[in-house]
Amino acid sequence: MTRLKEPENIFPTPSDAQVRLIIDWKPRAKCFYDRRLHLLSSFLLDTGCRISEAVGVAASYVDLDNMLVMLSGKGRKDRVVPISFAPRKAVLRFVRDFSLKPESALFLH
Repeated sequence: MTRLKEPENIFPTPSDAQVRLIIDWKPRAKCFYDRRLHLLSSFLLDTGCRISEAVGVAASYVDLDNMLVMLSGKGRKDRVVPISFAPRKAVLRFVRDFSLKPESALFLH
C-alpha cells in the first residue's frame, strides 16, 4: 500500500522590518504577560531555539555572567547556546521584577 504524499509546509521567513517590529515593541512595565511575551520573542529570535526548547528553560538555566543558556532539545540532548546582551538584560529584569525563583520556568506561569 502506497502512502499519500503530504504537502510540506514551509513557513516564510520574517522580513527585517517584521523582526524590527518585534524587537522594538515595548511592553507595559507592570504587565507580566506583555513582558513575558516580549522576553520570549526576543529569546527565540536571539537563540534560534525551538518553542518547545524555550518553554522548558528555567531561570537557573540562564548563565547571566557568561551570557549562555542551557537548552534541552530533541531526544533530551542538552546544549549550551550564547545569548546577546539585550535578552540577557531582559531575563535579568524579568526575574528581578517578578521575583521568580531559580527553579521556576521563565515562560510557563
